Amino acid sequence: MTLRSLVIALVMAPLVVGCSDTSVPMSQPPSDAGDEAFIKRVIPIMWGRKPSSIREVDILVQLIEQSSRTDVVYRMSRSAEFVERWSLFLRDHLGVFRLGDQSNADCYGRSLLARDDAALATHVRDTTPDGPAFSEPFTMVDIMRSSLWLDDVSPSFEAHLFAWLKQDYALPDAGAGRAARQAKSEVFLHRWLGRRMECLACHNSDQSVTDHTDPQLDRAWPVDISVERAVFGQSTGTGFEMLRPFFRRFQVVAGAYYDGDGPETDAGLQAEINAAMAPWGMAADCGRFKHGSEIREDDQGETGTLAGSTNARASIWDLERLVRQGFDSLRHADAIEDKLFDINGPDALAWMTSQHLVNSVWKEVYGHQLTIATWFPRTSEQRDTLASLTRYFVKNHYSLGALLAAISTSPHFNRLPPAESEPADHLFADIFDPWTNDGIPASERRNHAGDLVHRLPARVLLNSVYHALGWHPPKEFPETFLSRDAIIQRSAGVYLKDGDAGFGGIGFQAQLAWEDVFGACYDVGPCPLIATGERGELTESDLCLICAEPDTFCAMDDRCCDLELSEDICPSTCSAEDIDPRGIPTLMEGPVDALFIERLLRHSQNVVAQGGSLTLRDVLGALKDRLLTDPIIEDPSEVAVIEALVGTTLDTPVDPADLTLDAKIRRVCGVWLATPDFQLWGWTGNNRRTRPVSLVAPGTEFLTLCQNITKPMYGADGAECAGNEVFIAR
Repeated sequence: MTLRSLVIALVMAPLVVGCSDTSVPMSQPPSDAGDEAFIKRVIPIMWGRKPSSIREVDILVQLIEQSSRTDVVYRMSRSAEFVERWSLFLRDHLGVFRLGDQSNADCYGRSLLARDDAALATHVRDTTPDGPAFSEPFTMVDIMRSSLWLDDVSPSFEAHLFAWLKQDYALPDAGAGRAARQAKSEVFLHRWLGRRMECLACHNSDQSVTDHTDPQLDRAWPVDISVERAVFGQSTGTGFEMLRPFFRRFQVVAGAYYDGDGPETDAGLQAEINAAMAPWGMAADCGRFKHGSEIREDDQGETGTLAGSTNARASIWDLERLVRQGFDSLRHADAIEDKLFDINGPDALAWMTSQHLVNSVWKEVYGHQLTIATWFPRTSEQRDTLASLTRYFVKNHYSLGALLAAISTSPHFNRLPPAESEPADHLFADIFDPWTNDGIPASERRNHAGDLVHRLPARVLLNSVYHALGWHPPKEFPETFLSRDAIIQRSAGVYLKDGDAGFGGIGFQAQLAWEDVFGACYDVGPCPLIATGERGELTESDLCLICAEPDTFCAMDDRCCDLELSEDICPSTCSAEDIDPRGIPTLMEGPVDALFIERLLRHSQNVVAQGGSLTLRDVLGALKDRLLTDPIIEDPSEVAVIEALVGTTLDTPVDPADLTLDAKIRRVCGVWLATPDFQLWGWTGNNRRTRPVSLVAPGTEFLTLCQNITKPMYGADGAECAGNEVFIAR
């Protein structure tokens, strides 16, 4: 073994071992916060929301006690919630625009497949794009979801190359076309490879201006693999004229022309599109392409050179071939280190893509990257962690579930707060904040358990509100820049496009916007009737009722006051017999888990009407459990604040005739939604599993939650729920 090979083997010392092996033998640090805190931290990561109640936490803790944290986390990736949460993440990671001319809601915002399984991703992984088509047309939503069911995200990246190229601005001439290619090339470097060409002259995997022979003074710790040399031909990068041909649309994307140069009629343009190739049988909205064998030399005279391949007719077909070759090569490698020592171009493309995704996932979990602005680690701890996790991700066939199991069972994930542990236990190596701590007292140094606490990712934060309260979320692809859907997401920091990139921190303006949207704890999203119609659940009788009584719906829910009713929506054959007012509540209530506060209020009043006894403390405890996973309200300072908010004591009995109860509940709800307990990840609050709960809200009973959780994780017969216990079948 050469010295370089030995160094790589040591650097790549795995966090975990074994291909497709999800067992992560980690010894927990002495300051581990326990299984309840672990589950409170892991649910937002895996399912994209806060826990729905302390009972949900209890169920997952019991499963850990019968198996392991690693096993439970990996099984959580087998749920539809995981697939939805991480398919949104993949779109954000790849820079899918949700607004503007470059957005493509028809391909990236809707599904065409009735089934939701791994079949499509398996087909894309195992078939070239010009091979046999899948059994039915599909969109990028379908392939991203299917990739997560397959537990291999590589098919999403391959299909995205084509669909991403389909949508762009109208280009007036060749000069604009060159600029568009340039932009695509830069996005590819940034979003796929985690590099910027202008930085490589000073910082690359072979050398850096911040290198030093003394490890104490060394500020550059790249993963020791010459990936830039393999991809660009030299470590310092290459000219963009070598990359631009891979992203040309003219003569590649069917129907893509410079203004005035296309077919004279729309029919001629459509005929060209219909006759073109659909990679893997993708839907037309995801693009039609001239076959690779039909593509001529670049109209701008540029020759594509990448990953050891040079081609005067280079196009997206060639880039997909190189990416696929690299993914397949590393996926089937028996010894990853041997592949990386003298790495070739396609393997380097796959490694860089994987490493950048791992870095992005790490940031999604911890709020910190493992690299600095140069896209390279600054400390040996960052380097070793990034290298080990990337190796593990590749070794496990690009499995996000396995990667998240490794990250969440690392020694950093579940530490006690600094106030509850010894200084030696809560200090970390320089991994979250890599900047120098010289001269700072140990008690004040960065890289301790306090660095775990950060604001939830924007989509997770919003989804936590909508899931907890049963509201309709805003559209992923808003209609306009100033639409309510766009404003809500923008104010929370959601990525909408590169020019509206979102944010992850907490600022005064962001909190004012949050209060404006959620402070009153009323759903300010679209009228529920709109979502009901989009799901295809409105009958002709329903439409007749809506068109005849729009003022009624406005009075019931002010979100419906601006409901636009056109002649296309309202049937012309409506008669008085068609209008059944009893349909109004059904339409407005929505799914069974909708409108949590309304259901909680109704349930509480029914309990009292039937002879039970409840206080305001009981009702608010159920709401606090839903929002903060803590049903207990006993701290004197908290009690005093809440009583001031509601204008009465928490021991006030619930009166079924009290019309002010709804407003009181919502007032407290709005405050809780703005608290650090709701908005921050890493602080898990008090342990509450063993405390009795006075009021269980409908839909959050132990058995209901237990069955919903265990079926996707263990199958129909893999676990049994009984009483307040869950048992894994042996």
